[in-house]
Amino acid sequence: MSTPALVEHFFRHEYGKLVATLTRRFGVVHLSDIEDAVQSALMSALTHWPATGVPDKPSAWLFRAAQNQLLSALRT
Repeated sequence: MSTPALVEHFFRHEYGKLVATLTRRFGVVHLSDIEDAVQSALMSALTHWPATGVPDKPSAWLFRAAQNQLLSALRT
């Protein structure tokens, strides 16, 4: 499966899970920031995965990237 197709697969199947998990952790008050962070993580996957390869646990990679993006956004 090509990287863009893999990211599309994760968008379709993991987006809701990532948003739900981060919403439980950070609260619904940050829902807009959470959605932005998850989309940013998926965009990062599109740029990083072709160069470095798909990680062993892509769902975990996306979660960590989204969480880091969200924490960065909440700090500002």
